[in-house]
Amino acid sequence: MLHDTIEDTPTNAEVITLLFGEKVANIVIDLTNIECNIGSCYRLKLSSVDNILQLLAVRDKRSLYIKIADLLHNLRTISHKDIDSQLRKAEETILFYVPLAEQLEMKSAAEEMRSISIKVLNDGNKNGTKV
Repeated sequence: MLHDTIEDTPTNAEVITLLFGEKVANIVIDLTNIECNIGSCYRLKLSSVDNILQLLAVRDKRSLYIKIADLLHNLRTISHKDIDSQLRKAEETILFYVPLAEQLEMKSAAEEMRSISIKVLNDGNKNGTKV
């Protein structure tokens, strides 16, 4: 429930630490760092190696499981996004998050993410959108 708190609300890490403790705050901070460095927060263009290193640098690996669950939820509702956003998310998912889910032994999540992403990419190509 707290995974987007820092980036979407005025609440900061110190408040989360006070209310929920350091372990929970560290997970939220890790998730915020993943989002801000790879995802939507600032859309930094990092290399593949940088992206993988960022994912592996989390202090608490539970952050990665939460990221995969959140991404899977977002992919299930991806049709509500504009086509360019869909294509970016699908490509990012195939390149980084499917292999991560496989590494975390989240096989069914990896398969579903791959399936949705491939469908989005194929539909984008059929509609003449460049990927």
